[in-house]
Formats: sequence, structure tokens, C-alpha cells
Amino acid sequence: MATQSYANPDLSQQQARWFKWLQFLLIALLASTAFLTGDGPAVSEGMTSWSVMSFAILGSLWGVFHLRFPSVRYRMDWSSFLLCLTVLAMLVPVISHFGAGDFRAGLNSWWQWVAFAVGFMLCLQLFNSPLVIRAVVAVMLAIAVSISSIGIYDSLVRIPQVRAEYFQGNDQQRVTMLREAGISDTRIGSPSRYHFESRIQSPEPHVTFALTNSLAGFLAPWFTVLLFTLLNQKQSPHGKAEFLKFLGLACIVAFCLILTKSRAACCAIGLSVLVGGVLLKGYRSVVL
Repeated sequence: MATQSYANPDLSQQQARWFKWLQFLLIALLASTAFLTGDGPAVSEGMTSWSVMSFAILGSLWGVFHLRFPSVRYRMDWSSFLLCLTVLAMLVPVISHFGAGDFRAGLNSWWQWVAFAVGFMLCLQLFNSPLVIRAVVAVMLAIAVSISSIGIYDSLVRIPQVRAEYFQGNDQQRVTMLREAGISDTRIGSPSRYHFESRIQSPEPHVTFALTNSLAGFLAPWFTVLLFTLLNQKQSPHGKAEFLKFLGLACIVAFCLILTKSRAACCAIGLSVLVGGVLLKGYRSVVL
């Protein structure tokens, strides 16, 4: 009995230390996905393997954590179950198109969804308290506002400057700019050059994403969180100061969303507001 009472505190400390490290790694991985993105052609080229491997390794560490500390409870709900079924269902069209079309791109995309499912499950297991959840939301909101600020600058300042410099320069200057952008095939009419020229002719920002719609898809949920928080500030004890802070942050993200001209993101935000305000009978339950 004496040995057991002596070992239990040490075991509890080890468990808490493991848990905190897993939380830290998951938060860092979630934050990195906004900067090391894997959309557009990156999927077919296998450039998303870093995220798949990272979530797989973190999931394996979580499994080791469970084996080392069997008393840890595993949280499972209907959303996790439905997500797992959806990912399994996605494998059917991938296998059915074996030998036809771009099988590798489909398989890479499916593995990316597996990584998303693992990440979602890890969020359920590791973000187990309101304090941790609020900290994660604060980190992601800071990233969203930062990326929005860069997107606004790109759309209003940098992209027009690059466009003017490129089309007003001579052929040698254009080739130099293409090579600086990482484009090796600088021939007129080449896909890489056409893609670059099309991008700088569009004022829509993309920042760290390959596609503008991907940027809008990242910003939409965090703008919704800001909007719900803003609507809930009327009942906050902090008063007008907090309201103005959240209003400023929401305006930055909203302006960047407007610059993306993404109809899908606007529809998603509108649907979220509808669900929060009508079906859930108020926004306070969503925020808190």
C-alpha cells in the first residue's frame, strides 16, 4: 500500500506532463495549417504529406499515451462517428476509379481527409476544458486577423504593384520576375506562366493559400466566431471597450472576406448565423 501511494502521484504527474505536451503539439499543428497550406495543385503533387504524417504521428502518440495510462477516458460522440463514416465512404470512389483518371490525386486527397478526421478526434480528446478551448480559439483568431491584414495589404498594395511592374517591364524583366516566383518554364503560353499572369491580374488576395476561395474558407468560421462574440458583448461586464475591440477585429476579417468575393464563404456565414440565432434560440449558447 505504501508503494502504491508513493507511485500514484508520480504517475499522475507523468500523465499531466504527457497531456500538456500533446495539447501543445496539436495547437502548433493546427496553427501551422494556416501557413503551410495544402490546397489546389499541392494535393495532386503530394505536397500535403507533411500534414498527413504530422497528424498520423500525433495520433500515434495519443495511442501510446492511452497504452501508458489506461485510465484515460476516450471521448466519442455522433459527430466523430459520422465523420469517420464519411471518410470511409470517400474511399469507395477512389478505389472505383483505380486505373482511370488521376488515381494518385484522389488517393492523396483521401489521405488528407483521414488527417482531418484524426485532427478532429484529437481536438475532442485533448481540448477538454473551457479554458483550453478559449485559448485555442484566441490563437486561431489571432492568426485569422493577421492573415486578413496581409490579404488586405496584398489586394490593395502589393498585387497592383507587381502587376504594374510585370506588364510595364520588358521581356527580360518579366522572365526575371517569373524565376523569382519559382517558375522555371518561362515560355509564353506555358501553364505556369499563364497561371502567374492570371493571378496578378486578379485583385483577390490568397496570402498563404493557393486559391482565394481557400482563404475565404479559412476565414469564414473564425469571422462567425467573432460575429457571435460581438453579438454577445451586450451582456458582457467589460462593456464598450471589449465591444470596440471585437468590432475592429471583425471588420478586418470582414473586409478581407469581401475582397475574396467568395459567395460560398458568405453563404456559410449566413447559414451559421441562421443556425445560431434561430435554431439555437440565441447566440449566447454558441459563444459560451
